[in-house]
Amino acid sequence: MSDTSNEKPSGIFQAAGPGTSPELQAAIGAGGDTGPHPGRRRWRLLLWVALVVFFVAVLVVVRAILLPFILAIVIAYILSPLVSWISTRHIRGRTIPRWIAVVLIYLAGFLIVYIFSVTVIPRFYYEFAKLGQEAPAFFQKASQEWVPSLNERLQQTLQSLTKPPAGLKPNGETGPRPLVTGPDSLDEILVEVKDAPDDEDTAKDKGGAGSDIADDVAQNVAALAEKLMDRLENYTLDIEQYGEGRYAMNFKRRAARVASDGDAANGLGGALNAYLESALSNTERYLGDALLLGRKVVGKIIGSLMTLVLTLMVAAFLLFDTPRIMNFFRSLVPPRYREEYDDLLDGIDTGLGGVIRGQLTICFVNGTLTGIGLLVLGVKYAAILALLAGIFSLIPIFGTIISTIPAAGIALTQSLMLGVLTLVWIVIIHLIEANILNPKILGTSARIHPALVVFALIAGEYTYGLFGALLAVPVFSIFQTLFLYFRQKAYPK
Repeated sequence: MSDTSNEKPSGIFQAAGPGTSPELQAAIGAGGDTGPHPGRRRWRLLLWVALVVFFVAVLVVVRAILLPFILAIVIAYILSPLVSWISTRHIRGRTIPRWIAVVLIYLAGFLIVYIFSVTVIPRFYYEFAKLGQEAPAFFQKASQEWVPSLNERLQQTLQSLTKPPAGLKPNGETGPRPLVTGPDSLDEILVEVKDAPDDEDTAKDKGGAGSDIADDVAQNVAALAEKLMDRLENYTLDIEQYGEGRYAMNFKRRAARVASDGDAANGLGGALNAYLESALSNTERYLGDALLLGRKVVGKIIGSLMTLVLTLMVAAFLLFDTPRIMNFFRSLVPPRYREEYDDLLDGIDTGLGGVIRGQLTICFVNGTLTGIGLLVLGVKYAAILALLAGIFSLIPIFGTIISTIPAAGIALTQSLMLGVLTLVWIVIIHLIEANILNPKILGTSARIHPALVVFALIAGEYTYGLFGALLAVPVFSIFQTLFLYFRQKAYPK
């Protein structure tokens, strides 16, 4: 019996062509060997693996021009079920052609983008403008309040670590330790060390041999400090004696010299003159750099528009002829392997369906829940933060971390409790995603180990940047399905 049965395509990777003959199915069910010898089967499997490796090597060589085509395949895969559904509708007894379905979807997409740009983007622009106005005040508050407070705490911690034994004063007296002396303390100590008598009687009066050793140590330390201070002119070193043969050292920044009005005026005028001379002498270079930057920006914009047009055009061609393309590839497979080919495509479709369509659904849910929670809590810039949460959810693991940082940071600028509540709400959202949304939407067949996800993201970002990171997990899902399939064929249970 000839293969005449056809299957309805429900996705771009669903087979649409002749099925397996009843005779072949009966032979397989009875345990008959309709294929070649197992040794030949192994060689053919190795040949297929070699072809796949060769195909991947070719893709690596031409990877610089692959991005529009990869994006087109992703768009076609996402829209294929919708195109298939529209093409099965009837108007006045006639089926809608696929090309009309594609045109309708494109027009609807352009209309949605236009409505979004008219209604939603102004809101985002207002939020960004407000953020830009308040950002200087935020940084000023951080530099004038938070940073000095942190610096003071660090200074206190360092001073507590360098304190001498409690209850000692200079020359062995008991009581609290005096404060560090002023910026001229080092010079005074050096003079005292230089002019100190070193005869034997004086040394004995100060404590005998122990005092001699202590004085030598003090002189060596002072000499070393003098060398260091040649390089550290903005610091002073205070050396004080605490008890018999015990010394304490402390660095202190010199007080800045208050310049006179004339010095300030001369310094400011000289700086302005030097700046103007430098600006005038480098005007030609600045103009050249500006023109070069403008040309790069214009080139990037034109290149991005051309990539977008090429991507949409290739995606439309794929959607027009999806059944024909799939039938062509299916015809290249020998009839006895077409059932396995169909199973392989079903596995790829299941994995990609979970990764792409499921991840888009999860992004929408994450963005919506984040926006609702931030609005209820009263966090500023809730619309922008919700948009960031939805977009970065496309990138597994890292996207969650990246989108959480700005939300929690902005909430903390309002109050500590609000920051904690915001962080708790985001954690609740991701717990819902991990325990409810992922199993229901992604399913179990699209599961990829987190370590492999991280590897795929890094490799994708290294290859194609942000777009590579977005496409890394779907592409890895395909390779994982192929690997599992060939492993099962090579080592059947």
